[in-house]
Amino acid sequence: MSVRTLLASVIALGLAAQPAPPPPQGGPGPQGPRAPRIRAAAENLAFLAHHLKLTEAQRTQIKAIHTKHQEAIKAKQRAAMEAREALMKAAAKPDAAVADLRSLHQAAADRHFDVMLERRTVRQEARALLTPEQRAESDRMQALGEERRQFRMERMRKGMERRQGRGFGPGGGMEGPGGPFQD
Repeated sequence: MSVRTLLASVIALGLAAQPAPPPPQGGPGPQGPRAPRIRAAAENLAFLAHHLKLTEAQRTQIKAIHTKHQEAIKAKQRAAMEAREALMKAAAKPDAAVADLRSLHQAAADRHFDVMLERRTVRQEARALLTPEQRAESDRMQALGEERRQFRMERMRKGMERRQGRGFGPGGGMEGPGGPFQD
């Protein structure tokens, strides 16, 4: 079971625990650059809540877990973003020392890991509320999601192999005799 799949299911459970907000007067749902992701997350949560047959008490408890960790996650996400920006800014400087870049990279990785651990705590707390039957169904759904992800990755890999030799990139005809990037 992948961490990504487990995270998506727990987030979905948390969103399902919340009633859907009424759409704004100006349109059918959330608006802005993140609107499609917000709608998709709400739909996924409702789907999971339905299929896992969460009780109202479970929904309320899962919502409380998400609320309890929300500020910590946001703070850790901000710290991770700032650490990554510091790394990118330093990496753009031609005179940056490798040791400094390595240190900044480690700091960014540590902050990212902190976010992952906080989200993992949320998942574990929410999973503890599920009945054995709900856990089994959640595991089955996650396995199906992982199979689907693997299928998409394989399809993408095959597509990339087919495109080899048709443009830029390795074997893309831009290197070697007659190409602009000849030795």
